[in-house]
Amino acid sequence: MRPGPISAKNGIRPITRQRLRNGDDVMKMWSILSWLLLLSTLSLSAEIFAANAAPDDSVTINKDYSSQRYVDLDEITSENVGQLKEICEVRLNEPTMFSSGLLKVGRTLYVDTTDSTAAFDAATCELRWRYPIVFGRNQVGNNNRGPAYLDGRIFRGTTDGRLIALDAKTGQLLWEAPAAEPGKGESFISAPIAWDGKVFIGIAISDLGIAGRLMAFAADTGNELWHFATTLGSPSGGGFWTTYSLDPNTGEVFGPVANPFPDFSRKPADRDLTKYTDSVISVDAGTGELKWSRQIVPRDDHDFDLSAAPTLYRTSNDAAGRNMVAVAGKSGRVYGIDRATQLVVFNTPATTLENDLEPLAREWTHVCPGVNGGAQFNGAAYHPGTGALYVGMVDFCSWFAKGKDFGDPFLGGVGGAQVKDWSTAAKLQAPRGWITAIDGKTGAVL
Repeated sequence: MRPGPISAKNGIRPITRQRLRNGDDVMKMWSILSWLLLLSTLSLSAEIFAANAAPDDSVTINKDYSSQRYVDLDEITSENVGQLKEICEVRLNEPTMFSSGLLKVGRTLYVDTTDSTAAFDAATCELRWRYPIVFGRNQVGNNNRGPAYLDGRIFRGTTDGRLIALDAKTGQLLWEAPAAEPGKGESFISAPIAWDGKVFIGIAISDLGIAGRLMAFAADTGNELWHFATTLGSPSGGGFWTTYSLDPNTGEVFGPVANPFPDFSRKPADRDLTKYTDSVISVDAGTGELKWSRQIVPRDDHDFDLSAAPTLYRTSNDAAGRNMVAVAGKSGRVYGIDRATQLVVFNTPATTLENDLEPLAREWTHVCPGVNGGAQFNGAAYHPGTGALYVGMVDFCSWFAKGKDFGDPFLGGVGGAQVKDWSTAAKLQAPRGWITAIDGKTGAVL
Protein backbone atom coordinates (compact mmCIF):
# COMPACT_ATOMS: atom_id res chain seq x y z
CA MET A 1 0.00 0.00 0.00
CA ARG A 2 2.70 2.47 -1.00
CA PRO A 3 1.31 5.42 -2.95
CA GLY A 4 2.90 6.24 -6.26
CA PRO A 5 4.30 9.63 -7.19
CA ILE A 6 1.96 12.50 -7.91
CA SER A 7 2.30 13.53 -11.52
CA ALA A 8 0.43 14.64 -14.60
CA LYS A 9 -0.44 11.00 -15.23
CA ASN A 10 -3.09 11.05 -12.54
CA GLY A 11 -4.55 14.35 -13.59
CA ILE A 12 -2.52 16.76 -11.46
CA ARG A 13 -0.42 19.13 -13.55
CA PRO A 14 2.87 20.15 -11.91
CA ILE A 15 3.59 23.90 -11.93
CA THR A 16 7.09 24.29 -10.47
CA ARG A 17 9.69 22.09 -8.81
CA GLN A 18 12.16 22.87 -6.04
CA ARG A 19 14.68 20.84 -4.06
CA LEU A 20 14.29 20.36 -0.29
CA ARG A 21 17.35 20.63 1.89
CA ASN A 22 17.18 16.87 2.56
CA GLY A 23 17.27 16.04 -1.15
CA ASP A 24 13.60 15.11 -1.61
CA ASP A 25 11.65 16.65 -4.45
CA VAL A 26 8.70 18.89 -3.70
CA MET A 27 6.32 19.91 -6.45
CA LYS A 28 4.20 23.02 -6.18
CA MET A 29 0.98 21.98 -7.90
CA TRP A 30 -2.62 22.92 -8.19
CA SER A 31 -4.73 21.53 -5.35
CA ILE A 32 -8.15 22.20 -3.91
CA LEU A 33 -8.88 25.61 -2.44
CA SER A 34 -11.59 24.18 -0.25
CA TRP A 35 -9.05 22.01 1.56
CA LEU A 36 -6.97 25.06 2.42
CA LEU A 37 -10.01 27.11 3.36
CA LEU A 38 -11.27 24.38 5.65
CA LEU A 39 -7.93 24.24 7.41
CA SER A 40 -7.51 28.00 7.61
CA THR A 41 -10.97 28.86 8.87
CA LEU A 42 -11.56 26.08 11.38
CA SER A 43 -13.23 26.98 14.65
CA LEU A 44 -14.20 25.04 17.74
CA SER A 45 -17.67 23.58 17.95
CA ALA A 46 -18.04 24.11 21.66
CA GLU A 47 -16.01 26.33 23.95
CA ILE A 48 -15.89 23.70 26.67
CA PHE A 49 -13.41 21.78 24.52
CA ALA A 50 -11.41 24.80 23.39
CA ALA A 51 -8.92 24.94 26.27
CA ASN A 52 -6.26 27.47 25.21
CA ALA A 53 -6.44 26.86 21.46
CA ALA A 54 -7.13 29.70 19.05
CA PRO A 55 -10.57 29.37 17.46
CA ASP A 56 -9.21 28.71 13.97
CA ASP A 57 -6.48 26.24 14.96
CA SER A 58 -6.43 22.45 14.79
CA VAL A 59 -4.32 21.22 17.70
CA THR A 60 -5.33 17.57 17.25
CA ILE A 61 -5.94 15.60 14.08
CA ASN A 62 -9.66 15.74 14.92
CA LYS A 63 -9.57 19.56 15.25
CA ASP A 64 -9.97 19.79 19.03
CA TYR A 65 -10.11 17.58 22.11
CA SER A 66 -13.78 16.65 21.65
CA SER A 67 -13.13 14.83 18.34
CA GLN A 68 -16.40 16.31 17.06
CA ARG A 69 -14.53 17.20 13.87
CA TYR A 70 -16.92 20.10 13.44
CA VAL A 71 -15.99 23.26 11.56
CA ASP A 72 -18.15 26.36 11.89
CA LEU A 73 -17.54 27.31 8.28
CA ASP A 74 -19.95 29.38 6.19
CA GLU A 75 -17.71 30.75 3.43
CA ILE A 76 -18.22 27.73 1.20
CA THR A 77 -21.86 27.13 0.27
CA SER A 78 -23.79 25.03 -2.22
CA GLU A 79 -24.08 28.18 -4.35
CA ASN A 80 -20.36 28.99 -4.63
CA VAL A 81 -18.70 25.62 -4.27
CA GLY A 82 -18.47 25.30 -8.06
CA GLN A 83 -16.28 28.41 -8.21
CA LEU A 84 -13.47 26.93 -6.09
CA LYS A 85 -10.10 26.82 -7.82
CA GLU A 86 -6.97 24.82 -7.12
CA ILE A 87 -4.06 26.65 -5.50
CA CYS A 88 -1.12 24.38 -4.61
CA GLU A 89 -0.19 20.91 -3.47
CA VAL A 90 2.83 19.53 -1.66
CA ARG A 91 4.46 16.28 -2.69
CA LEU A 92 5.82 14.53 0.41
CA ASN A 93 7.39 11.80 -1.75
CA GLU A 94 7.45 9.31 1.11
CA PRO A 95 5.64 6.01 1.57
CA THR A 96 3.16 5.67 4.39
CA MET A 97 0.33 3.25 5.12
CA PHE A 98 -3.22 4.46 5.70
CA SER A 99 -3.54 8.16 6.47
CA SER A 100 -2.04 10.86 8.65
CA GLY A 101 -4.05 13.72 10.09
CA LEU A 102 -3.14 17.39 9.69
CA LEU A 103 -2.67 20.12 12.27
CA LYS A 104 -3.04 23.85 11.62
CA VAL A 105 -1.59 26.43 13.97
CA GLY A 106 -1.69 29.99 12.70
CA ARG A 107 -0.75 29.82 9.04
CA THR A 108 1.27 26.61 9.33
CA LEU A 109 0.22 23.05 8.52
CA TYR A 110 1.95 20.11 10.20
CA VAL A 111 1.91 16.56 8.87
CA ASP A 112 3.62 13.23 9.63
CA THR A 113 4.72 10.33 7.53
CA THR A 114 6.34 7.25 9.01
CA ASP A 115 9.77 8.71 8.29
CA SER A 116 9.43 12.46 8.88
CA THR A 117 7.44 15.43 10.16
CA ALA A 118 7.05 18.52 8.00
CA ALA A 119 5.64 22.04 8.34
CA PHE A 120 4.22 24.01 5.39
CA ASP A 121 2.72 27.41 4.76
CA ALA A 122 -1.04 26.84 4.63
CA ALA A 123 -1.58 29.39 1.86
CA THR A 124 1.43 28.84 -0.43
CA CYS A 125 2.57 25.26 0.36
CA GLU A 126 6.09 26.61 0.94
CA LEU A 127 8.17 24.30 3.12
CA ARG A 128 8.95 25.79 6.53
CA TRP A 129 10.95 22.84 7.87
CA ARG A 130 11.22 19.07 7.70
CA TYR A 131 12.49 16.73 10.42
CA PRO A 132 13.62 13.27 9.21
CA ILE A 133 13.32 10.36 11.65
CA VAL A 134 16.58 8.45 12.10
CA PHE A 135 15.67 4.95 13.24
CA GLY A 136 18.11 3.45 15.71
CA ARG A 137 16.09 0.39 16.71
CA ASN A 138 13.84 -2.14 15.03
CA GLN A 139 10.67 -0.73 13.52
CA VAL A 140 7.26 -2.25 14.15
CA GLY A 141 4.65 -1.33 11.55
CA ASN A 142 4.85 1.25 8.79
CA ASN A 143 2.38 4.03 9.48
CA ASN A 144 1.73 7.09 11.58
CA ARG A 145 -1.61 8.77 12.26
CA GLY A 146 -0.33 12.28 12.87
CA PRO A 147 1.10 14.78 15.39
CA ALA A 148 -0.22 16.89 18.28
CA TYR A 149 0.44 20.51 19.25
CA LEU A 150 0.81 22.29 22.58
CA ASP A 151 2.59 25.50 23.64
CA GLY A 152 4.91 25.83 20.65
CA ARG A 153 5.77 22.13 20.45
CA ILE A 154 4.89 19.38 18.00
CA PHE A 155 4.67 15.83 19.38
CA ARG A 156 4.69 12.53 17.47
CA GLY A 157 5.40 8.84 17.95
CA THR A 158 7.70 6.59 15.93
CA THR A 159 7.52 2.99 14.81
CA ASP A 160 10.67 2.18 16.79
CA GLY A 161 8.98 3.14 20.04
CA ARG A 162 9.94 6.78 20.67
CA LEU A 163 7.85 9.81 21.52
CA ILE A 164 9.57 12.97 20.28
CA ALA A 165 9.00 16.71 20.70
CA LEU A 166 9.95 19.29 18.06
CA ASP A 167 10.04 23.07 18.11
CA ALA A 168 6.95 24.10 16.13
CA LYS A 169 8.71 27.08 14.54
CA THR A 170 12.04 25.52 13.60
CA GLY A 171 11.58 21.74 13.64
CA GLN A 172 14.48 21.38 16.06
CA LEU A 173 14.45 18.25 18.24
CA LEU A 174 13.65 19.22 21.84
CA TRP A 175 13.60 15.76 23.42
CA GLU A 176 12.85 12.11 22.71
CA ALA A 177 11.57 9.40 25.04
CA PRO A 178 12.23 5.73 24.10
CA ALA A 179 9.13 4.53 25.94
CA ALA A 180 8.01 1.46 23.94
CA GLU A 181 9.94 -1.75 23.29
CA PRO A 182 10.09 -2.82 19.62
CA GLY A 183 11.59 -6.16 20.68
CA LYS A 184 8.25 -6.94 22.29
CA GLY A 185 6.25 -5.84 19.25
CA GLU A 186 5.58 -2.36 20.65
CA SER A 187 5.48 0.90 18.71
CA PHE A 188 3.82 4.31 18.62
CA ILE A 189 1.45 4.59 15.64
CA SER A 190 -1.45 6.64 16.99
CA ALA A 191 -1.57 10.43 16.99
CA PRO A 192 -0.98 11.79 20.51
CA ILE A 193 -2.94 14.59 22.11
CA ALA A 194 -1.39 17.19 24.43
CA TRP A 195 -3.03 19.22 27.20
CA ASP A 196 -2.18 20.81 30.54
CA GLY A 197 1.55 20.17 30.23
CA LYS A 198 1.08 16.51 29.34
CA VAL A 199 1.25 14.36 26.20
CA PHE A 200 -1.00 11.29 25.97
CA ILE A 201 -0.31 8.33 23.70
CA GLY A 202 -0.72 4.55 23.75
CA ILE A 203 1.28 1.72 22.23
CA ALA A 204 0.44 -0.61 19.34
CA ILE A 205 0.12 -3.29 17.82
CA SER A 206 -2.46 -5.55 19.54
CA ASP A 207 -2.06 -8.36 17.01
CA LEU A 208 1.58 -8.86 18.02
CA GLY A 209 0.74 -9.86 21.57
CA ILE A 210 1.74 -6.63 23.33
CA ALA A 211 0.79 -5.67 26.85
CA GLY A 212 -1.22 -2.57 25.92
CA ARG A 213 -0.98 0.66 27.87
CA LEU A 214 -2.03 4.30 27.67
CA MET A 215 0.74 6.66 28.80
CA ALA A 216 1.25 10.28 29.86
CA PHE A 217 4.50 12.24 29.48
CA ALA A 218 5.64 15.67 30.66
CA ALA A 219 5.40 17.98 27.65
CA ASP A 220 8.56 19.90 28.57
CA THR A 221 10.89 16.99 29.40
CA GLY A 222 9.43 13.74 28.02
CA ASN A 223 9.47 12.08 31.44
CA GLU A 224 6.80 9.41 31.83
CA LEU A 225 4.20 10.50 34.40
CA TRP A 226 1.91 7.48 34.49
CA HIS A 227 0.57 4.58 32.47
CA PHE A 228 -2.65 2.60 32.48
CA ALA A 229 -2.29 -1.09 31.58
CA THR A 230 -5.17 -2.12 29.31
CA THR A 231 -4.51 -5.85 29.78
CA LEU A 232 -3.24 -5.68 33.38
CA GLY A 233 0.34 -6.18 32.20
CA SER A 234 -0.41 -9.36 30.28
CA PRO A 235 0.65 -9.78 26.59
CA SER A 236 -3.01 -9.91 25.56
CA GLY A 237 -3.27 -7.02 23.08
CA GLY A 238 -5.18 -3.87 23.98
CA GLY A 239 -3.21 -1.42 21.85
CA PHE A 240 -4.15 1.91 20.26
CA TRP A 241 -4.41 2.56 16.51
CA THR A 242 -5.57 6.11 16.01
CA THR A 243 -5.94 8.95 18.58
CA TYR A 244 -7.73 10.11 21.71
CA SER A 245 -10.27 12.58 23.09
CA LEU A 246 -10.25 14.69 26.23
CA ASP A 247 -12.63 16.80 28.30
CA PRO A 248 -10.76 19.76 29.86
CA ASN A 249 -13.66 20.38 32.26
CA THR A 250 -13.43 16.97 33.91
CA GLY A 251 -9.79 16.15 33.15
CA GLU A 252 -10.72 12.85 31.47
CA VAL A 253 -8.75 11.23 28.65
CA PHE A 254 -10.86 8.93 26.47
CA GLY A 255 -9.04 6.12 24.70
CA PRO A 256 -10.31 3.64 22.08
CA VAL A 257 -8.72 0.29 22.96
CA ALA A 258 -8.21 -2.15 20.09
CA ASN A 259 -8.65 -5.92 19.90
CA PRO A 260 -7.35 -8.64 22.23
CA PHE A 261 -4.62 -11.14 21.40
CA PRO A 262 -4.85 -13.81 20.04
CA ASP A 263 -6.76 -12.11 17.26
CA PHE A 264 -9.88 -13.84 15.88
CA SER A 265 -10.28 -15.85 19.09
CA ARG A 266 -13.19 -15.98 21.52
CA LYS A 267 -11.17 -17.82 24.13
CA PRO A 268 -8.35 -15.66 25.49
CA ALA A 269 -6.41 -17.18 28.37
CA ASP A 270 -8.22 -15.05 30.93
CA ARG A 271 -11.33 -12.94 30.26
CA ASP A 272 -10.28 -10.63 33.10
CA LEU A 273 -7.17 -9.66 31.18
CA THR A 274 -9.14 -8.50 28.15
CA LYS A 275 -12.04 -6.68 29.82
CA TYR A 276 -10.72 -3.33 28.52
CA THR A 277 -10.07 -4.47 24.94
CA ASP A 278 -12.51 -3.28 22.25
CA SER A 279 -13.57 -0.70 24.85
CA VAL A 280 -13.68 3.03 25.41
CA ILE A 281 -11.84 3.89 28.62
CA SER A 282 -12.00 7.10 30.63
CA VAL A 283 -8.77 7.81 32.52
CA ASP A 284 -7.91 10.67 34.87
CA ALA A 285 -5.49 12.91 32.95
CA GLY A 286 -3.56 13.82 36.09
CA THR A 287 -3.12 10.42 37.72
CA GLY A 288 -3.83 7.72 35.11
CA GLU A 289 -6.51 6.24 37.34
CA LEU A 290 -9.37 4.53 35.51
CA LYS A 291 -12.65 6.38 35.95
CA TRP A 292 -14.84 4.04 33.91
CA SER A 293 -14.90 1.80 30.86
CA ARG A 294 -17.44 0.32 28.48
CA GLN A 295 -16.62 -2.73 26.40
CA ILE A 296 -18.23 -2.51 22.97
CA VAL A 297 -17.31 -5.96 21.59
CA PRO A 298 -17.09 -8.38 24.55
CA ARG A 299 -16.06 -11.47 22.58
CA ASP A 300 -14.14 -10.41 19.51
CA ASP A 301 -13.28 -13.13 17.00
CA HIS A 302 -13.71 -10.93 13.90
CA ASP A 303 -10.92 -8.36 14.50
CA PHE A 304 -13.52 -5.67 15.23
CA ASP A 305 -10.99 -3.11 16.46
CA LEU A 306 -12.26 -0.07 18.26
CA SER A 307 -9.94 2.04 16.15
CA ALA A 308 -11.41 5.56 16.11
CA ALA A 309 -11.38 8.31 18.72
CA PRO A 310 -14.57 8.62 20.80
CA THR A 311 -16.66 11.69 19.95
CA LEU A 312 -17.67 13.82 22.96
CA TYR A 313 -20.82 15.94 22.75
CA ARG A 314 -23.80 17.23 24.73
CA THR A 315 -27.28 16.59 23.40
CA SER A 316 -28.53 20.02 24.54
CA ASN A 317 -27.41 22.90 26.74
CA ASP A 318 -30.40 22.75 29.08
CA ALA A 319 -30.92 20.61 32.18
CA ALA A 320 -32.23 17.74 30.07
CA GLY A 321 -29.02 17.53 28.06
CA ARG A 322 -26.77 14.49 28.32
CA ASN A 323 -23.01 14.35 28.07
CA MET A 324 -22.44 11.61 25.53
CA VAL A 325 -19.67 9.58 23.95
CA ALA A 326 -20.20 8.26 20.42
CA VAL A 327 -18.07 5.29 19.42
CA ALA A 328 -17.72 3.93 15.89
CA GLY A 329 -15.46 1.03 14.97
CA LYS A 330 -14.96 -1.91 12.67
CA SER A 331 -18.06 -3.66 14.04
CA GLY A 332 -20.14 -1.51 11.68
CA ARG A 333 -22.19 0.04 14.46
CA VAL A 334 -22.34 3.45 16.14
CA TYR A 335 -22.74 3.31 19.90
CA GLY A 336 -23.99 6.23 22.01
CA ILE A 337 -22.92 6.05 25.66
CA ASP A 338 -24.23 8.23 28.48
CA ARG A 339 -21.16 9.46 30.34
CA ALA A 340 -23.04 9.84 33.64
CA THR A 341 -24.31 6.25 33.74
CA GLN A 342 -21.92 4.57 31.27
CA LEU A 343 -24.98 2.89 29.75
CA VAL A 344 -25.35 2.36 26.00
CA VAL A 345 -28.19 4.65 24.91
CA PHE A 346 -28.21 3.45 21.30
CA ASN A 347 -26.54 0.89 19.06
CA THR A 348 -27.11 1.85 15.43
CA PRO A 349 -25.92 -0.18 12.41
CA ALA A 350 -24.31 2.03 9.76
CA THR A 351 -23.25 -0.53 7.17
CA THR A 352 -24.21 -4.03 6.01
CA LEU A 353 -24.32 -6.60 8.84
CA GLU A 354 -24.20 -10.35 8.25
CA ASN A 355 -23.15 -13.03 10.76
CA ASP A 356 -21.38 -10.30 12.72
CA LEU A 357 -22.58 -11.58 16.09
CA GLU A 358 -22.16 -15.28 15.28
CA PRO A 359 -19.10 -17.18 16.55
CA LEU A 360 -16.71 -18.29 13.85
CA ALA A 361 -17.11 -21.84 12.61
CA ARG A 362 -14.70 -24.30 10.99
CA GLU A 363 -16.63 -23.85 7.76
CA TRP A 364 -16.09 -20.73 5.68
CA THR A 365 -18.48 -18.03 6.92
CA HIS A 366 -19.35 -14.81 5.13
CA VAL A 367 -19.17 -11.95 7.65
CA CYS A 368 -20.09 -8.29 7.23
CA PRO A 369 -18.29 -6.09 8.06
CA GLY A 370 -15.10 -7.91 7.18
CA VAL A 371 -11.53 -7.19 8.23
CA ASN A 372 -11.42 -4.08 6.03
CA GLY A 373 -14.97 -2.90 6.76
CA GLY A 374 -16.84 -0.67 9.20
CA ALA A 375 -15.49 2.61 10.54
CA GLN A 376 -11.74 2.35 10.14
CA PHE A 377 -9.84 5.28 11.65
CA ASN A 378 -11.99 8.39 11.25
CA GLY A 379 -14.93 7.65 13.53
CA ALA A 380 -17.95 9.93 13.76
CA ALA A 381 -18.39 13.71 13.42
CA TYR A 382 -20.98 15.71 15.36
CA HIS A 383 -22.85 18.85 14.31
CA PRO A 384 -24.07 20.78 17.37
CA GLY A 385 -26.49 22.75 15.20
CA THR A 386 -28.35 19.72 13.85
CA GLY A 387 -27.67 17.46 16.82
CA ALA A 388 -26.63 14.76 14.36
CA LEU A 389 -23.71 12.37 14.17
CA TYR A 390 -22.25 11.73 10.72
CA VAL A 391 -20.25 8.58 10.13
CA GLY A 392 -18.58 7.08 7.08
CA MET A 393 -18.28 3.30 6.93
CA VAL A 394 -16.80 0.83 4.49
CA ASP A 395 -19.32 -1.74 3.22
CA PHE A 396 -16.90 -4.63 2.87
CA CYS A 397 -17.26 -8.30 3.82
CA SER A 398 -14.81 -11.17 4.39
CA TRP A 399 -14.80 -14.96 4.54
CA PHE A 400 -13.57 -16.44 7.83
CA ALA A 401 -12.78 -19.99 8.93
CA LYS A 402 -11.86 -20.96 12.47
CA GLY A 403 -8.78 -22.99 13.30
CA LYS A 404 -6.87 -22.41 10.06
CA ASP A 405 -3.89 -20.68 11.65
CA PHE A 406 -1.01 -20.22 9.24
CA GLY A 407 1.47 -18.32 11.33
CA ASP A 408 1.07 -14.68 10.34
CA PRO A 409 -0.17 -12.75 13.41
CA PHE A 410 -1.98 -10.27 11.17
CA LEU A 411 -3.85 -13.13 9.52
CA GLY A 412 -4.96 -15.05 12.58
CA GLY A 413 -2.20 -15.43 15.11
CA VAL A 414 -1.91 -18.34 17.50
CA GLY A 415 -5.16 -20.30 17.75
CA GLY A 416 -6.99 -17.88 15.51
CA ALA A 417 -8.67 -18.08 12.12
CA GLN A 418 -7.90 -17.65 8.48
CA VAL A 419 -9.24 -14.73 6.50
CA LYS A 420 -9.75 -15.69 2.89
CA ASP A 421 -8.03 -13.53 0.29
CA TRP A 422 -6.89 -10.94 2.85
CA SER A 423 -4.27 -9.30 0.68
CA THR A 424 -6.23 -9.42 -2.56
CA ALA A 425 -9.71 -8.84 -1.15
CA ALA A 426 -9.92 -5.28 -2.47
CA LYS A 427 -9.25 -6.52 -5.98
CA LEU A 428 -11.69 -9.43 -5.77
CA GLN A 429 -14.48 -7.49 -4.09
CA ALA A 430 -14.25 -3.75 -4.54
CA PRO A 431 -15.47 -2.08 -1.36
CA ARG A 432 -18.35 0.33 -1.26
CA GLY A 433 -19.28 2.80 1.44
CA TRP A 434 -22.02 4.63 3.28
CA ILE A 435 -22.40 8.04 4.90
CA THR A 436 -25.05 7.87 7.61
CA ALA A 437 -26.60 10.68 9.66
CA ILE A 438 -27.74 9.59 13.11
CA ASP A 439 -29.77 11.44 15.73
CA GLY A 440 -27.33 12.15 18.59
CA LYS A 441 -30.05 11.68 21.23
CA THR A 442 -31.83 8.55 20.07
CA GLY A 443 -29.55 6.90 17.52
CA ALA A 444 -32.30 6.96 14.89
CA VAL A 445 -31.01 7.00 11.30
CA LEU A 446 -31.83 10.34 9.73
